[in-house]
Amino acid sequence: MSVKLDGAVITVYNKAGMETHLGVDTGESRERGLLGRAAVYKVADLQALSALLLNNHETARQVAGKLMVDPAPSQGAYYCFEEIR
Repeated sequence: MSVKLDGAVITVYNKAGMETHLGVDTGESRERGLLGRAAVYKVADLQALSALLLNNHETARQVAGKLMVDPAPSQGAYYCFEEIR
């Protein structure tokens, strides 16, 4: 499910959608309701962002043409970056 807003798109995925579209396994959760698990940002130059993250000691990985930063311990959110096309 997606909602388009002025300057943003909010998409809600279930566990299978997170795996299919973002390549992440969110594990099992006993929590109920809507949980913020990932934010996807559009960037002009994915390679430049990758170098910037590396220079700042952030670990990122490529997933289906996107750059993914895994959540920090106990923070629970993935940061995903994709290039503007």
